Amino acid sequence: MNSNINATYRNKENIEGKLLISISFQIIYILFLLLSSNINLIISISFWICIFFIPCSILINKKIRLIDVWNLAFVFIIISEMVLLSSVTSDLGKVSKYLLLANSIVNIGHTFYAPKYAYRPNFNNISNLSSTDNYPLISKGKNIFIYILIISLIIYFVIKLLPFALTNATLGRQQATLIHGDIPPLTNSIGMFLPCVIAWYSINIRKNNTLAGLLLAAPIFIIQLLIGTRFYLLFSLGGFFFMILKNRKIKISNIIIIILFVAFFIFISDYMLINRTGNPSATTDGTTFSFVDNPEKLLASHMSPEGVVDMTNLMFNHFENHPHTHGLSSSFIFIFWIPRTIWPDKPQMLGYWLIREHRSGFSDSHNASFGFTGDLYADFGYFSLLICFFIGIIIGVLQKQINKNLQSSSFSNTLFVMLYPATFFCVRSPQTTLFSYIGIAVIYFIIKFIIKPRPANRRSYT
Repeated sequence: MNSNINATYRNKENIEGKLLISISFQIIYILFLLLSSNINLIISISFWICIFFIPCSILINKKIRLIDVWNLAFVFIIISEMVLLSSVTSDLGKVSKYLLLANSIVNIGHTFYAPKYAYRPNFNNISNLSSTDNYPLISKGKNIFIYILIISLIIYFVIKLLPFALTNATLGRQQATLIHGDIPPLTNSIGMFLPCVIAWYSINIRKNNTLAGLLLAAPIFIIQLLIGTRFYLLFSLGGFFFMILKNRKIKISNIIIIILFVAFFIFISDYMLINRTGNPSATTDGTTFSFVDNPEKLLASHMSPEGVVDMTNLMFNHFENHPHTHGLSSSFIFIFWIPRTIWPDKPQMLGYWLIREHRSGFSDSHNASFGFTGDLYADFGYFSLLICFFIGIIIGVLQKQINKNLQSSSFSNTLFVMLYPATFFCVRSPQTTLFSYIGIAVIYFIIKFIIKPRPANRRSYT
């Protein structure tokens, strides 16, 4: 008993020591951001810090946390754009510092909350009320669940996506949209969520038959590749990938596999972008870089700059001459579900109205990505940096719930695992990500209603 208590205290002290080092490093980095005037140096150092810090964080914690996914998205989407834009423009100082500070404060907020789940005891005593054995339609000897998956796949392919994907692959997205119309949001949610469900079924019901699950999910990945939208493909791959990884301690060999997975996705992303536009995604100005001369720009050119830095700069310029919206922009999250047929004057998203006020040439359905700081800055200006601290705390709260839930084999694993790809895309567009996650939750509850979970203490009379 005493040895266990002493081990617990030692574990707690070790974790708190690591967290103290982490906070100290983050404070030093923030001071560097505030005091340095060399924006190219700031961007370069920030890029390489993320490149090396993320694998180290995974190895130290022996698992991939939401904050690691967040930081990966930040370097993959935002810092990569800073690196590329720094070669064609010098007007990045204010915007880049703001975005880097915002992300640092998110990490500090998470670090302050991390002890709440870091040395929490193992959840071995969690009740198995929601284990797989309590779902009569997917217990041993039952095949109804696989029929549900197959029917869902047929609906996903036949109703809309197969003809859309083939037209997109041959004639381009614009023609595919003109011929077949937009893909229904719920259909997209099915495609994003089903691979995670298939992985859960393969691991918990078919007992780690990962290869069979991959073969069953492969048609979804192929269709999404043909559709050419990286958002849907990464959401689907992320759900499948993290379901397989759940509860596994990450080792150096796993890090290599993860790096290969990221490299594979970068290769696929390049293919999808070239196939969709006909232009390589090397840089914003069409130049290419060598690893010897510009290693960071070569790496950044194969990442996914989404225009968040450019849009943030546009937003900064706009609000220099206009008042901030004082909560109206962020509140769109609570009213998005109201149809415009009922509320014709419903406010527009920031990504819709701001670009049309200053630029032109956009289709009616186009929205720009302003990143996780967009609506916050539109509402509160630089005070939005304080709110970023609470974003870090929210990430920690979600991580705590994930740690607790994934100890069991409950079907709810699927909904919690989908928080990983959702966190990745939240860096790019929180509102779009929330809409997508709500669609995923709808599909989750439909499937859960069909399989009808049974309480563990309910007696069975046969």
